[in-house]
Amino acid sequence: MQLLQSDIVSLEAYFQGLVDEDQDIKTLVLETSHDPFQMERFNSVSNSGDFNYPAIAMMMPVITGEDNGMHDFEAKQEIGFAILYPTDGTHADELEKYRQAQLTGWRFIQRIRRDSKKRIFRLDKVFYKMAPYEYGSDKCVGQYILLQMITSTNSQIGS
Repeated sequence: MQLLQSDIVSLEAYFQGLVDEDQDIKTLVLETSHDPFQMERFNSVSNSGDFNYPAIAMMMPVITGEDNGMHDFEAKQEIGFAILYPTDGTHADELEKYRQAQLTGWRFIQRIRRDSKKRIFRLDKVFYKMAPYEYGSDKCVGQYILLQMITSTNSQIGS
């Protein structure tokens, strides 16, 4: 396998690959808004014919760069994504969809760990935050996950 590049197009393609191998998630949307509560692109795409739930809204990463001390320039990418399931609005259904989103989140974290072990990118440690999340007029609920992936920027900056 090839190293994951540090640009957003490569990151989106990587996450699309994770969606493609998942038995549950149907759609990935890269949200270009910087506010996870004002997802303009997600709103637009969710009203198109190419969209199906359950879905993932992937936020633009926050990138911190540094030389790791061995002349290897790294991009520490804080990745946030929301796993969303539609509900009928009842408490019982919302609770079940939160649970499904947690299970899906852990499947994605497991695959990210797998790919880190293949050295496609690095994880300093397996650390993540998972929080309940609600969004949109579709009565969607799920989980918002935040983790950090480390990619090399040697090709952009030099070694």
